[in-house]
Amino acid sequence: MEISVIVPVYKVEAYLSRCIDSILAQSFTDFELILVDDGSPDYCGKICDKYASKDARIRVIHQQNGGAASARNAGIDIAKGEWLAFIDSDDWVHPDYLKMLFEAVKEFGADVSACRYKTVEDGTQVNNGSETALISAENAEEYWVKDRTGAVVPWGKLYKSELFEALRFPDGVIGEDEFVSYKVLFGCNKLIVMDNVLYYYFDNRDGVSKSNYIKLFPDALRAFAEHIEFFKNSPWQKAYRLEVEKYAEAYSNAIWLLKGQSDEESKKETDELRTKLRAYMETHKAMIPFEQRKDIYISAYPSQEIFIRGFGFIKQKLNSAFGKADT
Repeated sequence: MEISVIVPVYKVEAYLSRCIDSILAQSFTDFELILVDDGSPDYCGKICDKYASKDARIRVIHQQNGGAASARNAGIDIAKGEWLAFIDSDDWVHPDYLKMLFEAVKEFGADVSACRYKTVEDGTQVNNGSETALISAENAEEYWVKDRTGAVVPWGKLYKSELFEALRFPDGVIGEDEFVSYKVLFGCNKLIVMDNVLYYYFDNRDGVSKSNYIKLFPDALRAFAEHIEFFKNSPWQKAYRLEVEKYAEAYSNAIWLLKGQSDEESKKETDELRTKLRAYMETHKAMIPFEQRKDIYISAYPSQEIFIRGFGFIKQKLNSAFGKADT
């Protein structure tokens, strides 16, 4: 068995068949498909069982709801493949998804291969025409900095199963992939990133990933703090600076979401977050670019918003007057 494909399933009965059908239609056939019904209250469990009764490559796990991390871990625990792939149950993949990822790791002797993805908002099937293969031996830092979202998510990649021998997704947190991806990508011997768009991410606004950001916020901060500690004294200083910026961005996002709330509790929470953001900015502002991240500076110093916005405008006018490009 070459590849184990793991799909966590929860409340996606309208999209599940599209996902499973795209996997069963793969041009690469030496795989098993592990569907993990994470206590879904709809008909997802029955849909999984129906597919399993028709295709011997499918195994189904039914468990009490524990979240995406728990579901992925359950799949990893029983996986037989030498390689692992994760696919979310409301997404779908190109017919050559497994084939091209597998060929890439074999050709270049890599531990991980990754492809590009396309976000689809209305669920409409996109053109699955073949793209020219442009494979680059990017190091992990280049991938992380250029496409952080693509690097962090577990899907869109093929992993050597050995990478997960002593590693699992943490239960009970939101954004569990933030705690795992950096360990895998910066711990593997070689990473291959393909320019091919082979994964179609469905922006399901009713899905778990759209949970209230305020609930996600504490886990996001903890993840970014982990990243900062990991990168701080490493050779990957571009990644370090990015994570410092993401930590401040997490505070900024929470402040903006609470900004429209008029109740006293929200106002108090906003003030507390702003105080913490200001303290953080005092020691890290040199690594948070002013021109590109005015939103963070405005969140920290709202009374200075006119100045912050105006400074950029004045700088642009001065540069224009003296014939300099805006930076």
